[in-house]
Amino acid sequence: MSIFKGKLVDPRSFYRRRRFALIFFFILYPLTVLAMTHVWVFPFKWSILTAILLVGIYFLLYRTNQRVKKSWKGTQIEIEPHEIRIVDGKGAIKDVFRLAELDNLEIPESFGIPADTFKNLSEEISGKPLKNFIQFGYRGKKFECHFIPESYYMLKQLEKIRNEWEKGNEEWRMSALVDGSIQ
Repeated sequence: MSIFKGKLVDPRSFYRRRRFALIFFFILYPLTVLAMTHVWVFPFKWSILTAILLVGIYFLLYRTNQRVKKSWKGTQIEIEPHEIRIVDGKGAIKDVFRLAELDNLEIPESFGIPADTFKNLSEEISGKPLKNFIQFGYRGKKFECHFIPESYYMLKQLEKIRNEWEKGNEEWRMSALVDGSIQ
């Protein structure tokens, strides 16, 4: 049986904070490499200023990374072919949504791990991050769950579940056509 697990994140803050963390990293990394390899030959006062600048940027990167971690709600989403569960940080189940009880279910065409390729990295820095989410309606309420998959194995599991959902949806449509409930 396939099961997907991913960290739930707050979409309003996570993507913005992650973008700043990546920008700080790409400013910091070249500066650090240049300072360590002595490409620039500085007088002593400029070396001190460069060291202070690097420490300041490291501090900003640290704070930004801490805020990115806080954007994780401390909860996880677990998706199985017949239900979606929201689990808190201690492993206790907070919410269970049975697939049969959902009003609707919307799934994007593709999922991925953010910033794993240069294309995804450049899109995330430019402000168009890869967003992994599912939307569904349950008892008149609309839910949108943004998550970060932890591995490619989990992405494969999610793809299997999605294929099962699509297969089940086609079977439902075929049975509804035979019964005459869909004209």
